[in-house]
Amino acid sequence: MTERLKASIPLENGLTLDLLDESRPMAGGRWLVLLVARIEIPLDPGLLDAVPEGGRLLSILRREHGDRLEYRAELKKHFVGEADKDQVLESFTNIVLREKRPYLAHPDFARRFTLSRAAELKRKDPRLFA
Repeated sequence: MTERLKASIPLENGLTLDLLDESRPMAGGRWLVLLVARIEIPLDPGLLDAVPEGGRLLSILRREHGDRLEYRAELKKHFVGEADKDQVLESFTNIVLREKRPYLAHPDFARRFTLSRAAELKRKDPRLFA
């Protein structure tokens, strides 16, 4: 799958929102229009300082995910005519900027997302936290 960077938007919380166009042709001149909103969240040492056992959580997350987490949201529509694909992609971009950007730019987004990933990992494999 080919991804094309449509926009890279610095957010007020210091993170960067990348909008990727991963649209591709389908059968009969139709397209799958796919916009991916992606943010890489560095697992910095101070990220979970205010959380009990935050350092331990970061260690577990680093062991499982490396030095960063990825937030990823997709907006897609199947069987779009070629004449309409750019309009659909632009509509998706506007949705992300209007509806998701305030959430993603929140000063506490990285911490909350990191804690959410830790909780998800704990549900999947509680032995990691024993």
